[in-house]
Amino acid sequence: MLLGTVRLPDGIVAVAQQTGQQRVRLSSLGHESVRALIEAGPEAWQRVSDDLAHGRGAALEETPIATLPPLPDPPRNIFCVGLNYKSHFDESRRPPEVPVPANPVFFTKPFTTLVGHDGNIEVDSSITTKVDWEAEVAVVLGLGGKNIPEERAAEHVFGYALANDVSARDLQLDEAAARQWFKGKSLDTFCPMGPMITTAGDAGLTGSLRVDLRVDGVLKQSFSTGDMGDAVARIVSSLSRGMRLLPG
Repeated sequence: MLLGTVRLPDGIVAVAQQTGQQRVRLSSLGHESVRALIEAGPEAWQRVSDDLAHGRGAALEETPIATLPPLPDPPRNIFCVGLNYKSHFDESRRPPEVPVPANPVFFTKPFTTLVGHDGNIEVDSSITTKVDWEAEVAVVLGLGGKNIPEERAAEHVFGYALANDVSARDLQLDEAAARQWFKGKSLDTFCPMGPMITTAGDAGLTGSLRVDLRVDGVLKQSFSTGDMGDAVARIVSSLSRGMRLLPG
């Protein structure tokens, strides 16, 4: 099942579809937003999936003005994991005495960084002149929880989406800027996401999902989820230790 959010001339509409089928208005299946569906729980997810499989729901006939982030209103900041792909951990930038992290390294981006997958990234040259990109797989939680055992963590995942972790490297890493990691990751529009969320059962992330990133048509990044230093289950479990996670 695929879920997303679009802007129409008369407002913002959540949409759902099965692969290869026409998009339908999620509201016609009982949920006004993607977040509302997620928070409704597993039985509601299954009902919507079944409805789509049987061709139920009002088709989206209008042409969207824009594709928004599939979950434009997460319950709080976006939690991120740094240095988690071996191919991302650029050995040439890492001093030899600095080891690859043994545990997940967390940081956050505020929801104001979110834009649709084809939205504009705003770059103000008076603030940053070293903007960088980084393709990511975003995990959308379906069930919250605290101190989640690693072996149960997959049960808490609703689905996955593609994201671009845009960074202002001069704010993030330069000593002259006092290495403002949070600020360097958190400028408005610095997290394009989408176009859709793919529910966990359809994403195929148990294997090695291939992700490519191109800039002006030129391949800049190509990696596999099999290259993750910490798998999704370990990340979710580690993040939840002592801190309640919320659906979304």
